[in-house]
Amino acid sequence: TNDLARDAQYWIGDYYWGRGDFQNAEINYQLVFKSTNWPPLSLTYQAQMMAGRAAIARLDYKDAITYFTNLAGNAACPLDLRIQATIACGDALSLRTDPGATNRPADLQEAISWFSTIPQTYPTHPQAPVALGRMGDCCLQLGDSDPKFYDKAAGFYQEVINSPQAQFPARSQARIGLGLVAEGMAKLKSGSEQTALLNQALEDYQDVFFYERMLRNGEEPDPFWVKKAGLEAARLAESLQQWPLAINLYGKLEEWLPQMRSSLDKKILSAQKSLASEKK
Repeated sequence: TNDLARDAQYWIGDYYWGRGDFQNAEINYQLVFKSTNWPPLSLTYQAQMMAGRAAIARLDYKDAITYFTNLAGNAACPLDLRIQATIACGDALSLRTDPGATNRPADLQEAISWFSTIPQTYPTHPQAPVALGRMGDCCLQLGDSDPKFYDKAAGFYQEVINSPQAQFPARSQARIGLGLVAEGMAKLKSGSEQTALLNQALEDYQDVFFYERMLRNGEEPDPFWVKKAGLEAARLAESLQQWPLAINLYGKLEEWLPQMRSSLDKKILSAQKSLASEKK
């Protein structure tokens, strides 16, 4: 019953989380929110959130969904944490697959339903564009089997890009998402239509990689998305045999990914050889 007992129990969960022992982390987080010794506080709900994250880390999506569902539906839980739990529940559904993956489309549709509650109910909340981006990601995956979802994915991504609440990481992910949509649609086309879509995807990736054109006042680039966009752009430029652009992209990527310099140098050399052969 000591005032610090709950905190200490939570810290034990953090200890196991930091060691990558997610089973014991989950058990100790459970002891925080299941104990009748302590009245519910913010830490109680945070422990439930962490238990769900630990369950995801050990690939137990069923238990994770239960944690997040209970948290999202608890009116006593702080709003920001309920919104986090809502997104986490959608994430768990979008990640979950049964052994035969037969429920995949249904899980993605259910995930979209979870995500959609945030922009519908809290349209000005900072997490609303994040949820819209997740909806786009789910539709992008559904588009692989049903192309009509590509248009829906593009619509959600564009909403993120246009949102005043969307920060650079969310807008970057959405812009890359538009590129992936264009590539997905290109698989269904041929000739000039296919080329136009691939060039549009290439432009989307470059918008993020050459981020100055996307930054708003006071923003800084997000290294993760800049690197990802650069890799996607270089890959596609090479596929389109746009050798000077590919060489430039790989060269700039070396500034962001010095640990990959050796492999990127090989990419540059290969592109230079292809360019020389083409000119010859």
